[in-house]
Amino acid sequence: MSAPSPLEFAERLTDFELGEYRFRIRDYRVAFDVENDTAKILKVGHRKDMYK
Repeated sequence: MSAPSPLEFAERLTDFELGEYRFRIRDYRVAFDVENDTAKILKVGHRKDMYK
């Protein structure tokens, strides 16, 4: 049995300036890119400040 892909729970962003994907964790967001099999976290913040 293989582990589920973390991208299964991520949303693809339309504004790639922040990153390619994001996770939602309650009121916080994590923007990240995926290169090869590595996730690179670019920004973590409260949702009210994340997209300013």
